[in-house]
Amino acid sequence: DVYKRQPDDTRGYAIPTIPADQIAAILFTSGSTGPATAHAKTWAMWVQGADQLQYAFAPAIGSCIVGTIAPQHMFGMESTIIYPLQWGCMIHHARPHLPADIEQAVSEVDQAVWLMTTPLHLRACVTENKYIPGITGVISATMPLDQKNALAIENLLHLPLHEIYGCTEAGMIATRRPAQDEKWTLCADFQLHHDEKNAWIEGPRVLPSFALSDSVVQYDARHFSLQGRLTDMIKIAGKRTSLVKLNAVLLAIDGMTDGVFFQAESDNSNTHVEQRLSAFFVSDSLTSAQVIAALRLQIDPVFIPVSYTHLRAHETPEHL
Repeated sequence: DVYKRQPDDTRGYAIPTIPADQIAAILFTSGSTGPATAHAKTWAMWVQGADQLQYAFAPAIGSCIVGTIAPQHMFGMESTIIYPLQWGCMIHHARPHLPADIEQAVSEVDQAVWLMTTPLHLRACVTENKYIPGITGVISATMPLDQKNALAIENLLHLPLHEIYGCTEAGMIATRRPAQDEKWTLCADFQLHHDEKNAWIEGPRVLPSFALSDSVVQYDARHFSLQGRLTDMIKIAGKRTSLVKLNAVLLAIDGMTDGVFFQAESDNSNTHVEQRLSAFFVSDSLTSAQVIAALRLQIDPVFIPVSYTHLRAHETPEHL
């Protein structure tokens, strides 16, 4: 027979003690910077990450976590599962996706809400001009927000927007408020150093130390900025930039809903053609010509796309 504990049968039970070096989960990288790799996380690593989140933002006291990111993702696991366990705050059971879903989840909570989310979800709120009452704080991760979009989100929600820089290998590495500063502040338990090729992270949550997948400019021991993924750095006519920077410029254009630059993989058949860029964008108000004009004011001419695909809802793409 299966033993079923009665509701009042709680006396004599204690919170279990788990060894710090006990492996609690194995997470895999997304594969965006190479083959997906497994990373074992001990209880000590999870606790240290939750503590750093509390030290940076202090969302735990009397609050409830609403998360739009799944716990299979490192940010989702650290912020919506481990953090509430470690610091004793509540978590809403839903995994809202659309702005109306987020509003519904927040409305069901009596406590102050901290929203753990992504730029994709936040831009959707801005696009729909959806103010959601009841949110005390917002923490975004998975990709950097440019200052213009960060300001738009803060103005819409009437509160500060905080951002986390991290990865599967280490979890939360640094924080910033993108509406005010592009520089990141390193978490207290990490050290950052460079060799000739890479920026390296060391700390108790990463064993051993590892090289970041991003190009980093370091200002001092605690502050740095990101220049883009090492894998998305492109070189045209002797000039270098990153697709992340180009995408940020595209997304910052007034009237732009979404957009991305694209560089096809080389087939080694035509060196000149293989370097050319394309752009895809979503907008109900902009034409391709207007996008071209806006980009010419912001980026070097060698990085202006040679083709554009204009996407609108329920319409055939317009190619230029």
